[in-house]
Amino acid sequence: MTTTKTSFPGTIVSRFKREQPPTDRYIKTQRKLAEVEDLHNEVQGHQLYSEEVDEEITRNRSKRISSFKETNEKLLKAEQSLPLFRAEKARAKIAATGNLLTEDIGDTKGEVTATKNRLARKAESLEHPAPPMPTVNSFEFAHGRIQYESQRPTAGGYALVQKGIFFPIDKPETPCVVALKLNLPDKSKRLDEKAELAHRLKRARREANTWQQLHHDNIAEFFYTIPVPEESPEMIFIVSPWSDGCGTGSATASEFLRDGNFAETTPTIIAGLIAGMRYMHDDTTKPSVWHGDLKGNNILIFGGRHAPVAKITDFGLSKMEAPDASAPSVVGGAVHWAPPELFRSEDTEPVTSREADVWSVGMTVFELVTGRPPLSDKTQSRVVFFYINETPESVEQELKDYLLCLPVTLRAFVQHLIVFDPAQRPDMNDVESAWSELVPVIARDHGSWANMMETVNHPHRLHNRLTNPNGEQDVWTQWMSDQRDKRRPAPRKSL
Repeated sequence: MTTTKTSFPGTIVSRFKREQPPTDRYIKTQRKLAEVEDLHNEVQGHQLYSEEVDEEITRNRSKRISSFKETNEKLLKAEQSLPLFRAEKARAKIAATGNLLTEDIGDTKGEVTATKNRLARKAESLEHPAPPMPTVNSFEFAHGRIQYESQRPTAGGYALVQKGIFFPIDKPETPCVVALKLNLPDKSKRLDEKAELAHRLKRARREANTWQQLHHDNIAEFFYTIPVPEESPEMIFIVSPWSDGCGTGSATASEFLRDGNFAETTPTIIAGLIAGMRYMHDDTTKPSVWHGDLKGNNILIFGGRHAPVAKITDFGLSKMEAPDASAPSVVGGAVHWAPPELFRSEDTEPVTSREADVWSVGMTVFELVTGRPPLSDKTQSRVVFFYINETPESVEQELKDYLLCLPVTLRAFVQHLIVFDPAQRPDMNDVESAWSELVPVIARDHGSWANMMETVNHPHRLHNRLTNPNGEQDVWTQWMSDQRDKRRPAPRKSL
């Protein structure tokens, strides 16, 4: 390539950068994007699509695909701007964000494929309505017999939780419904069959070892660890109580509180979450335990519909401070609930911590109040890109914009938990005290939870399922985009 001499050498450099070819990662990602976009458009043409698929799902998928394209372009610019020397850390961060982007694209493709398959099954069932009979598995172990129907997961993840029937060995005539946690292969590790089995066993034993030491009203009860049945293709490891969300079918706090009929129970559920986490962090009667994967879907609902009991579950990523601190839990939880320091860490495998849990408590409270995951307008890769590339001040300002979706009464409480600097976050004892003081203030100033939620202003109320049950939030999304544009530094004037 030839260049023309000019009095501004920087012009030659910038011209050279613009002419750099796309990277292999960029090209591969573009191909994946084209595949998922074509599939998305194809599925929308199905005769049953409009009556079976909600319009908001279609809009969200289209927005996600557009967001993926934008992130891929940003990553390409970052790749082409790498310095010639000492670029290892920057290259590693780009690779990590690129991997998350690939996962996001894969997850979206999996969703669209699942929709395509569901529509195909629906169309077939209209012609052939007789459903196939499920396969029932049964096996015995030291404490009795387990019976369950075979299920296959449709997406990734480390485990599948399904319903089973437990017949106690001493009272087989009084069976009870239980949850069976089946460990799945870890797709992030490329292991042969033998090593994969050993990895799954190790992961399950670590979770069981942590879980069985936790005894609290707001921790889901641990029943048994079951040896792998040779005749079963699934890997059943852990048995615990089954939740049906007080008869609603909404077993988790996220699902339960999406029903506006139970909005007034929100303070009780949040109090249970905080009490359970305070107990986990306490080291007076046991070693401290950091959860590492806290979110609304990892809080089960028991008790009565108007007096629910929140119980924390899923300890697969938990870390015990002592005596098992030599085996820390590598971060692998939900990106939207995880704190910035886990992505900005210089360690290739950062681990969870007490402070990280406190941040996740704040994000989970935001989720339970609004009915939407935190940072839900960002994909996983964009969340990571945001935390890695923005300044602490910019991150905190954007989080303040999200917090406008909460009533004023709650904002300071949540903001105190999601401080950028981990050292400035409170411990769970202080969090529990603050919430206990806040609940009577809500009752005194507003009379009810619903009344308090009505104080959220437009357009922020659009991001809340209680004040905006229809779900349309384009105006709020545009407001957030405008705020980001205002914070973005103005481009430098060319010479």
